[in-house]
Amino acid sequence: MNSHENDIKRIVVKIGTSTLSDKDGLKYDLIEDIARQISHLKKVGKDVIIVTSGAIGAGCKALNLMQNPQPTDIILKQACAAVGQSVVMEAYHNAFASYNEVVAQVLLTYDDFSDRKSI
Repeated sequence: MNSHENDIKRIVVKIGTSTLSDKDGLKYDLIEDIARQISHLKKVGKDVIIVTSGAIGAGCKALNLMQNPQPTDIILKQACAAVGQSVVMEAYHNAFASYNEVVAQVLLTYDDFSDRKSI
């Protein structure tokens, strides 16, 4: 690590749908690897926040839909996301439990982004 990396206290990791899943569903091995790496960062004193996607795809898989809903089908997208969010969180929960880490979901609003220190 260079001297500037030692000054970093909080790391935000964005994990997109195409990284987190494929046509077969969630990539559980990848989620395990993410948990391992983030657990290490926490052990060296870093705060880590994961911003994750994947709920719609995981929900479609759980509902046995052959493809993701069309962008205009808001109600179906919301239903898939509602079902898939618990699937994604369970995957993170199981992966991080191996490292004695607890995960939580935080729902954000626009106001949460108005002050950078609140994030």
